[in-house]
Amino acid sequence: MSTEAVPVTVVVDADFPGDPGLTVCAIVESAPGGVRYGGLIRPDLDRVAFEQAVEFIGSRIARFIQHGPEPDGWEPAVDGVWRLWARLTPMPTLD
Repeated sequence: MSTEAVPVTVVVDADFPGDPGLTVCAIVESAPGGVRYGGLIRPDLDRVAFEQAVEFIGSRIARFIQHGPEPDGWEPAVDGVWRLWARLTPMPTLD
């Protein structure tokens, strides 16, 4: 299945839940008419971190569609929504 045509809704969530170190949450859930793909992003990220969070959401959803929830450790919730929480961590350059 191609993931290029999959619409993904990303929301900057002022009430971002969980650990203050968490940055992003990718979401896959059943919705009327099919499946909804989306993500939540902390509201206090700078532009670069925001772009990285959006990229993360898209790449993890693509992997979920292709390989299922196991490779990335998606967590099923009691409400039927699959969630993948993450924190963006700056890495040192290789220079």
